[in-house]
Formats: sequence, structure tokens, C-alpha cells
Amino acid sequence: MRIEYIRTDPLALRPPALRGESYEALVPDTLDLAERAELAINGLTAPTDPAVDHELFWLVNFFRDPPVMIHGPEEMDVFQWAKFMEALPLMRLMCGSDAGAEVERAWFANLGRMIGPDGLAYVPLRGRPWARGIPDSPYVFFIDPVWRPDGTRTTLADGSVAHYALPTICARLIGAMTIAMLRDGGAEEWRKLIEPMVDRLAALVVDRGDFGYFPEGSFEPGARVPADAPMPRGLFSASVSCGRALQGLAQYFRATGYEPARALCAKLARQVKDHSDYFAEDGGFLTDKVHSGDYFHGHTIGLLGVLEYAAAAQDREMIAFVQRSYEWGRAHGQPLVGFMRDKSYAFSEICEVADMIALALKLSEAGAGDYWDDADRWIRNQFAEGQLTRTHWIARLPRPTGFAPSLPHETAERVAERSLGAFSGWAKANEWTAFMGIMHCCTGNGARALYYAWERIVERRGEELRVNLLLNRASPWADVESRVPYEGRVDVKVKQPVQVALRLPEGVAPGEAEVRVAPTGVAVEAAAPRRVAWDGRWGKAGAVRPGDTVSLLFPLAERTLRNVIIGDGIFTLSMKGTTVVGIDPPGRHCPLYQRDHYRDGPVRWRRARRFVADVIPRW
Repeated sequence: MRIEYIRTDPLALRPPALRGESYEALVPDTLDLAERAELAINGLTAPTDPAVDHELFWLVNFFRDPPVMIHGPEEMDVFQWAKFMEALPLMRLMCGSDAGAEVERAWFANLGRMIGPDGLAYVPLRGRPWARGIPDSPYVFFIDPVWRPDGTRTTLADGSVAHYALPTICARLIGAMTIAMLRDGGAEEWRKLIEPMVDRLAALVVDRGDFGYFPEGSFEPGARVPADAPMPRGLFSASVSCGRALQGLAQYFRATGYEPARALCAKLARQVKDHSDYFAEDGGFLTDKVHSGDYFHGHTIGLLGVLEYAAAAQDREMIAFVQRSYEWGRAHGQPLVGFMRDKSYAFSEICEVADMIALALKLSEAGAGDYWDDADRWIRNQFAEGQLTRTHWIARLPRPTGFAPSLPHETAERVAERSLGAFSGWAKANEWTAFMGIMHCCTGNGARALYYAWERIVERRGEELRVNLLLNRASPWADVESRVPYEGRVDVKVKQPVQVALRLPEGVAPGEAEVRVAPTGVAVEAAAPRRVAWDGRWGKAGAVRPGDTVSLLFPLAERTLRNVIIGDGIFTLSMKGTTVVGIDPPGRHCPLYQRDHYRDGPVRWRRARRFVADVIPRW
């Protein structure tokens, strides 16, 4: 099957080389986001189709017999591929793995064939029979209408349309190319690709003075948008078009200061905030009565784009808007474990959980509030449990028999193995999935959230090293080894002269915690407690030297919470600190929170490969 790309003279694009330091260490066998990143690399690269240039299989249905992976519907494969292009290099920076390198090379080659003469990335339709759509599909509105060079419109089903560009896909690819630019030092080469894309996107915006918008739909090469093109509302504004397009544009502005990217972001953000009919004045999520009804992720992904711009541009009004809306979403989700969902929906998409984690981290970083505890709870619970780390249970799922792959865009080849590391699309409070299995939008969003959290575990601010989250992390300045939730102890093994500040976990008062600093060769148990200056939840341990171990010790007991409403069920939770170590009733087929080893046993240890990249982009 030959795919007809727009370029007959493809650009020679390649992923940057992965450079950094690797070493082995004996570490506590607790939640390790770098380990999860290595799994995620499989979830990003294995469910692809080498017969069609490693295009993604977007859907995975574990309830078929045998389980299958499915291309489409419509352009969801490519819609998510652009997100995978951004997420995959971030996973490599976390763990140092080059697994699936042939897939990443193919993706960069595909990008080199897709960039058209006007700078946009054009998705090919010919040679991809599933791309035209299926009758009554809920996803075709992502692409339709298709705007033509004469200013008229057609549809995805029109066979004369050979290529289209979508602002969201282009903006995601801007993010991916920005990461490549930051990693390989070839800034000028990547800027020559990114800036024409930004400029062409700006030319397609309908300008309304202090705001602007992309109209609903996609664009043929040379498309012209009439000045009276209708403004998108609801989901299409905040999620499909303007809101999603913001993030990649803002990331490039933050990295380079390219003013046209900032100006475009400002207009799109204003449209989402004030003209989308998707957010109330108090930040509440409004219903889209045309496209999506109540869709939590439709709101939060738009908010993430607005926040990315607002933080880069220091737009305090926009930051305050995102903060109000985040707090509304948190109040209407399940903030104890991070089970986020639509009002009428029994499941939680990891997309929604990942968005809220990203918002919590980035709002805290922007100084809008202190949401580190939110992020900590959600990372440890619904988010961590939403990644596929075991596959043995898939064979036990109830399924019809004799329902073999029947379409050319389905495959049953090693579906469970190729899904390892992906994220759940339809999780329950106690089951990994209750419907189908995976829609890989969740894998892309989940992988990006892994990086957001991992990067912010430790943060260097001048001479001060801040430990924001008590999770395992290797870094250039110090390695963090967390025994939570086995016991209340976190060791910071110092590599460079710094001033260390540690954030107390939720529920622990300063008077209950102790900090010890053990020089090289001295056990932490033998070191005397250090006097600490407390600034709220932050304990400032002062100056330390390479080879020192700074240990935070605090009480960590198990407690039971009864009658906890999560989704459509009522549960009893066993918790140690912020970590759920047991849930009742348990899941039947693919149960979550199988964590008895954290409850009574000694700390488990494992030998791990640590990797510290030479460049760690702020993302």
C-alpha cells in the first residue's frame, strides 16, 4: 500500500541523538517514573503498523476474541501520532532507552514528507483507506469541513481531497520539533521549519481584533479562509481547534521568544476564555450541546494550552482564569485519588487525569497556588494504576468467541504485548478497563504527564535544590530515593554543592518530621538531626556537599477510609500517606491497587539503570 505524501522531495529529518550518563544503582522498589517511561516507550512505538509507515493503531479492543488493534476511525491515528512525536523523546530523556528507534526514525521521515510548500504539515489521504471516515462516526467533525483554495468548503469524504492540514496536528508537531531543536543544538535548522509553520497558521486565523480563531475544519494546500467564516464554539474551540493549538505554539515561544507565536497564542487564548461558550465566569465547565455534551477532557486540554501560553507570557489574567477552572474541575472530580470523569460517564479517561496533573504542576510552578499535594495523590493512584504494567489478566476478560479480525485495518498480532506501557481509556475505580481497553490519546497524554511530573520532582533554583515531590529521580544535582509508601523516608544523595529544601508530604506537620545530613561513609541512622528552617511546608536544610545524603524522615501509618464515592461506586480505601494500598470491593477481571507488599513488608530494593540526559528541557 503506497501512501501519497505531499512532498516528492522529502526533507531528511532524523531524531536527535540521545546523550547522557548511565549508571546502576540500588534503589527502593517504589513508584519510579523513569521505569514507567521505559514501559511507555513500548506503548508508544509497538502499536504501530510497519506496512503503512508505522502509522498508529489508535484503538485497542481487549474484549474481542482475539483482542485487536484498529486503525482509525478517520484521522485519530494521525491526530494522536503528532502527540506521540512529542511524547516519545521525553520518555527517552527520562530513562535513556533507545527501544523502538526504527519507529521514531520512520516518524521523522514521514514528517519530512508531510511539510508542504507553505510550511504546514499535510496529512495524506490516498493510500490510507480508513482515513475517509465511516458513516455516522462521531470523529469526522475533527476534520470537516475541508477549506479549499477558493474559499469554499468540502468534506473528508470528497475523493478529490488528497491532503489536508489541521492546526492541532501542526501545533503538536511544532512542540515535537521544538524538543528536537533543544536537544540537538541545531536551532537554526529547526527554526527554518517551525517559523514558516507558525506564520502560515497565523495567516489562517480569522482575526477579530483582540481575539482570533481557526474556523472548524481543516485546510487543503493553499486554502483561503473567508473573513466571515463562522467562529467555533464549545469543544471545537477549546479542544479540537484553538485550545489544543496553543500548547505547541507557546512551547516554541517560550524556547525562542518568537513574537508571532506569542501574538497568535494571545488571540487564540482570548477566544477560548471569552468566546468559546465552554467556560462559565467562575471557571465552570459548560455543556457543548452540538458536539460532545459533557466532556471533561475537552475542557482540561484547552485549559492546558491556555496555561502554557499564559505562563510563558506572564499573562496573570489568563493564569487566574485557568486556576478558577482547574479548581472547579477538581471539585467536580474525585480529588482523593484523581478519578476525573464527565458527569454522566462511569469511567475515567487517563487523558483527564493527566490533564489535571499537568495543570496542578504548572499552576504551582507559575505561583498561582500550591497544588503539589493534588499532583502527588493523583500520580500515585489513578494515574499510576492507569498504565498497563501487567497483561496476564487480558486473557481472562469476558469475550464473544469466533470474532476474528475482519477488516484490513485491524490486526490481532501480539496485541497484549504491544500494548504494555500504554494507558487506559475507560478505567473504573477498581478495574483497569471496563470497556474496550485503550484509545491511544490517553497514551500520548499519559506519557507527557509522566515527563511533567518526573521533571518537577527536583528543581534547581539558583543555589537551592527544591525537592517538590517525594518520588524516585536521578538528576544532575542529586538522586532522590523514596521509600514511600513502605515507610516515611526519602534520601537525597547530593552530587553538587547546593542548598537543599524539601517539601513535607500531605498530612505531616513540621514538628513531626526530622531531617538528617550524613556525610560520605556515615549511615543516616548515625547522623544527628539537623536544625531546619521551616517555611510553611518547606524544610530548608541548608548547604550540603557532594557525597552527603539528606534524609527526610516522617511518620507514615496505614488508615482506613470508608464510604468513599468514586465514579459510580462506593469503596473502602486502605491508605498509607497519600497512596492507596488496598480497595474494597476489588476489581473482578483487571483489579487495581494490588499493593499488599507496601502494607506490612520490609522495603523492597531493586537494581536499576539510572540515566541523566545532557539536556533536560523544561516542558
